[in-house]
Amino acid sequence: MTTIIAMNTLDDQAIYADSLINGSGIATPYSRKIMSLPPRCVMGSCGLAYVECMVYARLASYQRTADLHDIFVYTHMLEPLTLKPEDTKDFEMLLLFEGTTYVMFEELVPVCIPGPWTARGSGAHFAIGALSAGASPLQALRIAAQYDIGTAGPFFRMDMTGKLDCFPATWEA
Repeated sequence: MTTIIAMNTLDDQAIYADSLINGSGIATPYSRKIMSLPPRCVMGSCGLAYVECMVYARLASYQRTADLHDIFVYTHMLEPLTLKPEDTKDFEMLLLFEGTTYVMFEELVPVCIPGPWTARGSGAHFAIGALSAGASPLQALRIAAQYDIGTAGPFFRMDMTGKLDCFPATWEA
């Protein structure tokens, strides 16, 4: 599936992600799973790309005028009209919105996540363990990639301004 990490500290407000999509059973490297709606929101998601694109489009249409509640009420209201239950299987999204971290699952309802970081996706357990032991988000992604078949580099980081950084999968970088 993937590994997505949200960092929400004074030094680092960003989403980190790997770049492997294999939900269809076919590995597709170098896919970007994160998006920014500067200056208010950065997000990363895993699950079916169809759902992600729909949610991104809806969020983008509201980026300048709505608050988080408006965005999700709108998304949830339209969801039954366009999605079948199987379309949202395994969908997870992490959002940093105006200094708060949220997670959204298949029901497309935001849940506030306390703490300085969280992770989602098939490699999340490995990433959370690494972060708990003091690893950086990039190190946590690399550790997840070592043990999770659904996680692979290169790795991306996007901050609240929309700046995108790419890091190689190797430990030497």
